[in-house]
Amino acid sequence: MNSSSIELIMSFLTGSFALKRNVSSPELVITGEAKFYPESENTIEYYEHGHYFLDGTAQEFYQKQYFIYDSGLLKICNSKKEIMHKAVPIFLSESACTFSHAHLCKNDEYLLNCRIAGNTIFMDYKITGPSKNYLIHTRLEKKSR
Repeated sequence: MNSSSIELIMSFLTGSFALKRNVSSPELVITGEAKFYPESENTIEYYEHGHYFLDGTAQEFYQKQYFIYDSGLLKICNSKKEIMHKAVPIFLSESACTFSHAHLCKNDEYLLNCRIAGNTIFMDYKITGPSKNYLIHTRLEKKSR
């Protein structure tokens, strides 16, 4: 590969994306838009906005996160820049990479598997715990310019 890893991460995580998310419990289909904005040389602000129906009522949601790439480590942080996930991306080519991370939140385990292939980002969460057992599958498709 000719590009540096930070250049690849920044190019993967830049732009506007169509968002589709499936949640297994409660069973939901969420659609919307996601945007990645470069904040600095190694930090990207992520914002998503979407819609779904719960018990027949239209709902809206917003989420803000940060992706920080430093010394080969990708950190995914909440809106307060508190680290939720950290992983070492595996670069498969100049248009593909993958990474995964698991963490505990109280008694629940959150396992993230992420795959970037060209203009598509797949993020899969498996959440398990004493009272939780569900999957979240998100597909982000980069919009043409």
